[in-house]
Amino acid sequence: HDLRKAYHWMNKAAAQKYPNADKGILMIQQEAKRSGLTLAELSKDTTAQDSTPRNPTDPATEPTFGAATVGTRGAVVRLSKPTSNAITKLSSGTPIKVISTRDKWSQVHIPVDINVWVFGTLISQNGDTARIVGEGVRARTRPSTQGGSSVIGNFEKGEYVRVLSTSGDWVRVTAPRTMRAWILSSQLEIHPSVTDQWLSQWQSAAARPDSGETAENTAIDISPSSASGQTSALFRAALITQANARVLSRPDTGGAVIALLDSNTPIKIIGSKGNWKMIQSPNGLDVWVWGKFVDERGATATINRNRVRIRSRPSTAETSDVLGALDSGTKVTVVGHKGDWARLRIFGAVSGWIDSSQVMILPTVSDDWRARWASAQALATR
Repeated sequence: HDLRKAYHWMNKAAAQKYPNADKGILMIQQEAKRSGLTLAELSKDTTAQDSTPRNPTDPATEPTFGAATVGTRGAVVRLSKPTSNAITKLSSGTPIKVISTRDKWSQVHIPVDINVWVFGTLISQNGDTARIVGEGVRARTRPSTQGGSSVIGNFEKGEYVRVLSTSGDWVRVTAPRTMRAWILSSQLEIHPSVTDQWLSQWQSAAARPDSGETAENTAIDISPSSASGQTSALFRAALITQANARVLSRPDTGGAVIALLDSNTPIKIIGSKGNWKMIQSPNGLDVWVWGKFVDERGATATINRNRVRIRSRPSTAETSDVLGALDSGTKVTVVGHKGDWARLRIFGAVSGWIDSSQVMILPTVSDDWRARWASAQALATR
C-alpha cells in the first residue's frame, strides 16, 4: 500500500516537472518488482485522501512511459490528435516520453511547455499565473477566432496556467494539462530502458527557473500548418570561449571526453545541470559501438542491427556511459578502431556536456551564428 501511495504521488510530481521525480518513479518500480508487485497492481490508486476522479488523459495518472529521443532528422509534433495540423518540430536528440502507440503513431510527452492562446475574459489573472474561470475554454494556436487559428484543446474550469504574454484581448498561456502530443514512431529512437543518462537529459530539458536548475528552454510555440515548419528553437545559441574545450559524456569530470572544441566554435545548448551545459556540436561527437554491428565498405559504413547502443568508451564497464542507440540502416562515419570496437563520429543523435565557464551564451539565435553553425557542419561532414 505504501509503495502504491508513493507511486501515485511521484507520478503527480513528475507531471508537474519536479526535479528527480522520474528517477523516483523508476526506483519505486524496481522496488515493486523485487516485492512481487506487478505494474498494474502498483498503478492502482489507493490514496484515500485524494478523492479527485482519475482522468485517463491526465499525465499525473499515467503509470509508466518508454524512454526515447528524437531521431537524426528531427520530429514533427502534432497536438490533440495525429491528424491535427497544429504542429511544431523538435530537434534531434530531444528526450521524449512515449506513453502509448497507435498504428504508426506514438503518444508522447515532451520536456517543455507548449504555449497556446485563450480569450482574456475567460481567465482570472494574478501576476504571471492565472486560473481558468470558464467551462471548456478553448486553447487556440493564434490570438484570433478567424481562419488560421486552430482549436487544439480545452481547459478544465479552475485549472491554473502560467501567463506568458498578451495580444489585444488575448493571453498566451501554457497549454491544458490534458493536451496530447503525437509523433510518428519512425522519427523516434526508442531506448531499451529508462537509464540515468536519459533521465538526466529529460530533467535538464524540462528544468524550470524555480527547480534549482537553469531552464534553457522552458516553452515552445506552435504553428497551424500542414507542412513540417521550422524547427523550434529548443536551444540557446552559444560560442566556445577556450581552446581545446572538453566535451564530456556526462555532467561531471569523470565523464569520457567525446570531443575537443576550438575557441569560437558555435554550439547549441539544449539543457543544463549545475555548472554544466548539455550541448550539441556542429562537428559531431566521437562515440563507440561494438564493431560487429557496423558494416564498413570503403569510405561508407552502416549499422546492421536495431537498437545498437552508443557508448562513451570502448567497453561495457560502468564507466562507459550508454548515450543512445542506433538502428539498422543508419549511415555512420568510422574514425577509428580499438580492439573489437569502432569509433564513430555522430551528428545530432547524442549530446555532450561542457563546463559553463567555457561557453558564452548569445542573446539570440542570430544570422551570424546560424552561418557559423552551417559552415562548421559543412566542413565536418564533407
